[in-house]
Amino acid sequence: MQETDRKEKRTIWFVALILFTLLLIILAITNPSKGDYISWLKEEAISRSDNSLEQGMIEVLGAAVIDASTETSNFIVFSVFETNLGNNTIIAIGVANNFIPIKVRIDNALSE
Repeated sequence: MQETDRKEKRTIWFVALILFTLLLIILAITNPSKGDYISWLKEEAISRSDNSLEQGMIEVLGAAVIDASTETSNFIVFSVFETNLGNNTIIAIGVANNFIPIKVRIDNALSE
């Protein structure tokens, strides 16, 4: 009876290890790149703007400005992106082809 219990426990641990390994592999494969982040942030900025001139400027210059202002830390299964544009800071986690903003500080003093 005890031998059967041990085999069942080993089987459960083996299955759990395989599932965990598969999860890590999937997360590594779907870890978004800096290019994915730039596209996401540019689209977010365009969708939040109600000024067509501003939207056009973001469309034309957004990718280059965001690229030059962003630092990326890749942790294989997820990445952290930090964009600093003057007094504006955006920090987001990229995981499973999604972005989760964790810090957004926008200084609207210029637009007031």
